[in-house]
Amino acid sequence: MANILLLDDDQNHLNAMWRVLWLNGEHDAERFISPSAALARAREKDFDVVITDWRMPEMDGARFLSEFRQLQPATFRVLLSTHINAELFRAAINSAQIHHFMQKPCDGFVLMQVVNEGLAQVELSRELERLRTELEMTRRLLEVRTRLLESVAGQFPTVLPQGWKSAHSH
Repeated sequence: MANILLLDDDQNHLNAMWRVLWLNGEHDAERFISPSAALARAREKDFDVVITDWRMPEMDGARFLSEFRQLQPATFRVLLSTHINAELFRAAINSAQIHHFMQKPCDGFVLMQVVNEGLAQVELSRELERLRTELEMTRRLLEVRTRLLESVAGQFPTVLPQGWKSAHSH
């Protein structure tokens, strides 16, 4: 089940987004009207996707996402706004490194597309990290085995296949 954090000071829009996610199932969406309460929750629980409004009284969405990113850098970050301008994009991309921007109010179908895109990206990132870890472990194991073979070859040159040392040294 995917964990999604929704933040919007507009309770009606917040509830509408939550309903769309609830009706489409498989998502545990938590709603917040306060950025500080949402950040406090992010210190307690990991989220796969975070969706926030741009304009809120306590702090703007770019600042919220920037702070959220410090807590959970792998989370897919989405910014909502009724107003689209170059300064908003620049601030959001540079400070919060948002993944997606949506115009508010958002259509339920578009919301689900963005959430599913975010979940797919998060899953790919996790798989990439798992593969990097596995590759690093394999590299270290190969180094240990190579050192062991070099030790054996030095002590017992006839035990290893003929030419191993010359093939290894290339």
